[in-house]
Amino acid sequence: MSMKCTECGTEIPENAKFCVSCGAPVGSATPAKQSHPKKQQWLYMVSALVVVAAAIIIYSVSSGPESTADPHAGMNMPGMGGQTTGDPNQGAMGGIMRELAALKERVAKDSTDAPAFMRLGDLYFQIGRFEQALGYYSGAARANSASAEAWTQVMHSAFQLGKFQVALDACDQMLGINSDDTEAMYNKGAILASMGNREEARKVWEALVNQYPNDPESQRASESLKQL
Repeated sequence: MSMKCTECGTEIPENAKFCVSCGAPVGSATPAKQSHPKKQQWLYMVSALVVVAAAIIIYSVSSGPESTADPHAGMNMPGMGGQTTGDPNQGAMGGIMRELAALKERVAKDSTDAPAFMRLGDLYFQIGRFEQALGYYSGAARANSASAEAWTQVMHSAFQLGKFQVALDACDQMLGINSDDTEAMYNKGAILASMGNREEARKVWEALVNQYPNDPESQRASESLKQL
């Protein structure tokens, strides 16, 4: 069953112990609600239709990479076939399709085009297609291994998929770039806790609290330590 953090609303894997986004313990997460008050139903219906439409269009352009394997895999852009009606190049959705096609052409021609990989990752992440997002964010990290932003997004995508070891490795890359990255330190502890490595998580969080006692991430770590 889909779970959402009650503190920030981020979806979290079923076996996660802490929310990697806000740090709330899994006890604060509840199953995603299945119904809403009548006065808000129309808003959720419209939002759902927008997400579904975007997902269909992105899927129709290309399936994209399915894992952290070579992000060039599956980058061919098949035609829409005879199933569509109207001009796909018109309107906002046509704009999304053109952007995706252009970005995929860019990374196909230049595997070092980190901004294009990042944008592709963002588009897939926004509609919840984390496998594709992870593949493109990984491509951005390979294109620019010194990009903390790319490794951060690799971590978040992997965590959403329950690929905790991949997320943990991304945290280590972030800390290699900046050893004072307190957010990465906190997230490393959260990932370790989700993997069941509570003692390792405790060490990471205690080190964070001791080294950066006044940092907001240390306060989150202090609260999370109480839940171990």
